[in-house]
Amino acid sequence: MKIRLEIKILLVSVLLGLLFINFKALRSSYYQTFMIYDFNADEYNVPYSVIRDNVDLNFPNLTHTGLPMKVLKARYLLNRDSLEQAKPILYEAINQNPFIKSPEDMLARIFLKQQKLDSAYYYSSEAFYKMPNVNPHRYTYFRVLQQMNKLKELDSAFLIIKDKRRARDWYDYIYTRFKLDNNDETVLVLIEDFKKEFPDEDLSIINQIERFITIGSKSYTLATVLAAVGDERYANKDYEGAAEYYEQAIDYNNEVYLYYENAAISYDLSNNYENALKYYNIVLNNFKTTDGKSEFYKGLMLIKNEEFEEGCKNLAASSQKRYVAESSGISAINAYNGLCLNKPNN
Repeated sequence: MKIRLEIKILLVSVLLGLLFINFKALRSSYYQTFMIYDFNADEYNVPYSVIRDNVDLNFPNLTHTGLPMKVLKARYLLNRDSLEQAKPILYEAINQNPFIKSPEDMLARIFLKQQKLDSAYYYSSEAFYKMPNVNPHRYTYFRVLQQMNKLKELDSAFLIIKDKRRARDWYDYIYTRFKLDNNDETVLVLIEDFKKEFPDEDLSIINQIERFITIGSKSYTLATVLAAVGDERYANKDYEGAAEYYEQAIDYNNEVYLYYENAAISYDLSNNYENALKYYNIVLNNFKTTDGKSEFYKGLMLIKNEEFEEGCKNLAASSQKRYVAESSGISAINAYNGLCLNKPNN
């Protein structure tokens, strides 16, 4: 009888252990879904406090894609500029999966931001040469080479990915090489090679780069090029296309609020309410704008979608900043008076 009791206790203990493991795995899977979405979309929708308070990074320590959980947490720390907190987490992530190289890329970006270029070079080259076809790895490595004035290494790196026939590899190389060499003729030859290599590619971006080089501008960035293409699309009333180029500009420089604002307005005009709202909110939550433009257009969009209370709050905020739309001459005050104060049931 005693043996049977011990067996029963053992079985119950094993069962409880399995239930606990399954609970932890299920809970982790729930949060992983949202964190991986943010990772792939380069967004930060999950509040950091949720990750800090609810996500166990050690069990399981890898996502179902093989990405260390600590990499997912570290990117939110980077977004908060908590660089020193992110470093030890990323060092541990390298040990958890030494093959994926995302931790090395993120460490390189931290060291680049801190201007510790030798460390940035070490980790970015490790990420790029082990996984050269990953866009962030190339982007970070090329930025480090630009900072360290390593033209020959840039040329060697490009030879590795040149035959993959990906336009963005060429954009990044042409831009970085021009920044390093300032040899207009060399870069213009590369641009001609690009046009031959990608005859079916949309040449809007490469033509903008060529234009900047031809007029002698040394201050352009890929973000300004992409935003300029977005401006052209917007002027031609291709609002959805404009929004996509503004989003690409954000990929290269996420500190310019105008890119977000222009993306919001473009999505608004193409009736993509969800994306428009997302970018309006980024402008209003992350940047201290003083002109009232985002509040104005967000307010109009919300009212158009019959969200009158929130829409009028935004128009009121825009009115306080005395915003006047350049294209129509309509002031936020007049819009608020006409749409909010004079509206029945409001």
